[in-house]
Amino acid sequence: MFLGMGFVFSFLVFLVFAISQASKVINKLFPNQDPPKKKSVQQVNIKADCSNDKLVSVISAAIHHHKVSSQK
Repeated sequence: MFLGMGFVFSFLVFLVFAISQASKVINKLFPNQDPPKKKSVQQVNIKADCSNDKLVSVISAAIHHHKVSSQK
């Protein structure tokens, strides 16, 4: 029993060593590139003159269109 556990333990130690060495080799061959710069997010101001009735009618029309097109 101890022989099997010792074999598994030594295999896991070898696996950790092999993965760490492979990681070092890969990082040398393919260095990390600079991460892409984040684009600044512009906030959109919602116009105060839009009435809720207009918004409700637009949303209702979109829902109706979705229901009709998904029935096909």
